[in-house]
Amino acid sequence: EPQASQKIWLTLTRKRYRPFCKQELYFDELLNNSRYLLPRYFPKSETQNRAIIITDVAGEKPFMSIMTDVIPDLHLVGAGAGSQCFPLYTYSADGSERFDNITGFAWEQARQLGGDSVSREDLFYAVYALLHAPDYRLKFAENLKRELPRLPLDFALAGLTSSSNRVSTHRLEEDVSPALPASDIFQKLVRVGRALGDLHVGYESAPIHPLSLRDTTPDGLKFSFRVEKMRWLDEKTKLKVNQSIELSGFTPEMFEYKLGNRNALDWVVESYRVKRDERSGLTSDPNRVGEQSFILDLIGRVATVSLETQRLVGELPKLFDVAPA
Repeated sequence: EPQASQKIWLTLTRKRYRPFCKQELYFDELLNNSRYLLPRYFPKSETQNRAIIITDVAGEKPFMSIMTDVIPDLHLVGAGAGSQCFPLYTYSADGSERFDNITGFAWEQARQLGGDSVSREDLFYAVYALLHAPDYRLKFAENLKRELPRLPLDFALAGLTSSSNRVSTHRLEEDVSPALPASDIFQKLVRVGRALGDLHVGYESAPIHPLSLRDTTPDGLKFSFRVEKMRWLDEKTKLKVNQSIELSGFTPEMFEYKLGNRNALDWVVESYRVKRDERSGLTSDPNRVGEQSFILDLIGRVATVSLETQRLVGELPKLFDVAPA
């Protein structure tokens, strides 16, 4: 055991605590009891990797999938549901060697479908697209409650068309279009999956959706960006950010992208609040020094992510016969 006089070097890194909330993390066996295989996925803070996160089997939350480039929290979508992550690469213990996490067998199956130019990374993003496909989630809804996703790559052999999915809050709509060759369908999955991955990994740099800001600063007080606790107003058409800021311009479509039991914007409202622990006296404060408008900007960015996710999902080819709900 280390002596009191010894220096202990701990690894400080970033983690994805909630879908749109990152936190600092001391990631070391001295402090973390159950690290599972995460040290092989993200051995160092500068490690370049991406991982697909899905809801754990038998969780209490609806199936979801999101991509990350940092360590994910076990309860990414809150208590009541664990999560599992599947990385593009794995690393040696010291992070010096990188290995493909997609097997040669799976890669060969993908190449037979999409052509010899298909890479392992292409397959990774095609899988991410399939996990977002509304017809896939509907057809295999019961399976996803009790087992890990099974992803049929031989969809082209089933004689299915390339109809596109238009997402509606209440039903799956079918927009029939001419059939495409299997390789074209696969490449479309790759393109949409890569765009979704880039969007969900890079949510903090997404364009800020224009929302209307009303200055509600009380007389005698200074305008402030500081957030203590946000709340929705008027059936979620307005958001009270703090005593100075009220946002409006939210549309129903912004609330259709859901992860677990909450939509993306609700995750922001829930995650970014000041919390004080009565026992320890410690305060968790999401406000950033030097980035006063970070939370305000993030609301607009996640609104963009929500709308863009719906648009991209709507471009996915319809691969499974599912009766509209």
